[in-house]
Amino acid sequence: ESSPFAEDLNGKRVLELGCGPALPGLTAALAFPDAEVHLTDYNPAIARSLQRLGVDNVEAFPLDWNDSLRPGGLAQALAGRGDYDLCIAADCIYHSIPSAFTATALELLDRNPNLRLIVISQADRQGLPLVVERLKALSASDKQQPGGDASEEEE
Repeated sequence: ESSPFAEDLNGKRVLELGCGPALPGLTAALAFPDAEVHLTDYNPAIARSLQRLGVDNVEAFPLDWNDSLRPGGLAQALAGRGDYDLCIAADCIYHSIPSAFTATALELLDRNPNLRLIVISQADRQGLPLVVERLKALSASDKQQPGGDASEEEE
């Protein structure tokens, strides 16, 4: 049976935010050897450890979401890395006001409106409603823009 999330990631660029042990990103890299997968975490030691795994299509590097709170900060942190097709954020919402994570997600979507963002979180995380509200607001404003489809319904 196929999943609505099933997608061939070969030839795609994937970014995992706050990867920790990087299970989603590494799974994507191993399942799709022609995908380019970037694993990021605030802790540089995690990025170094993941890079040492030697998975050919994986690059791991530190990324501080607070960079998104400074003008041009995320663009500078991701300079030369281009846009991504898919961004995965698994268990990244752990503050009641997740402003740095939300700013990062919104900036990535602003850089590439075609980015597919998958946020995986425990339902009881206090900051989750705020993130969902901001992402829905962005989606609604995009549908109001020329060329957007205001008639689409949200699921």
